[in-house]
Amino acid sequence: LEIAFQHAKKFVSITATDLANLCSAHKNRQEVCRRVYGAEPLHCPFSHELALRILVAKCVRVANSLGLKARPVLSFYWGHATKTILKLGEGAPEEGFVSFDGKEARVSRKGAGPLWVGDLCDVGFLRECAKLNCRGYADEKKIAETLELLEGELGLPPFHYDLHALSGAFGVPTPKKEVVLRGLRDTGWRAVETHYSPRAIKTDAPFEEIRCLLPGRAPS
Repeated sequence: LEIAFQHAKKFVSITATDLANLCSAHKNRQEVCRRVYGAEPLHCPFSHELALRILVAKCVRVANSLGLKARPVLSFYWGHATKTILKLGEGAPEEGFVSFDGKEARVSRKGAGPLWVGDLCDVGFLRECAKLNCRGYADEKKIAETLELLEGELGLPPFHYDLHALSGAFGVPTPKKEVVLRGLRDTGWRAVETHYSPRAIKTDAPFEEIRCLLPGRAPS
């Protein structure tokens, strides 16, 4: 990483394919994550987003250690890898930790991390990528869908909710994603699909608002 940043002029592109280390529940894999990324991992329903945020935070720390500023302009999870493109000369560290009780995730002062808690993409960069996605790529449709989802995630709190996992934690049937999204939007909250999983949503709604939309759940 140090060499990449030392020789970069404007952008640095980093791909991590070791999700087994970033997402695993096994102690030996977690130790590798601590050693390589300087972060505490967490095996959870949003592990892929957490892995991406650990990667971004590591990259920004390395840049800062060399006296450089860096911020992510395009970051995503795809298949068995996470990728981030960082722009040099801009940004400030946005690090934090996450705590997870099996149902609710919260940005905190301790827990898994340190990880990036700011936006993972830049809207202008995403739209420039969308303009370039007309060159006959085999995955053109998938790329367009992913870019749209990434833009929708901007400005929302870190981490997402996998509705299947959340329903399982409460012991209730999994609701239709569209029903939950509509329920949150109808009460004034932002709620979107995510690129991490077709079963997941991102929202700025309090956890209690999401919980109340699960089958058989009522306000406490």
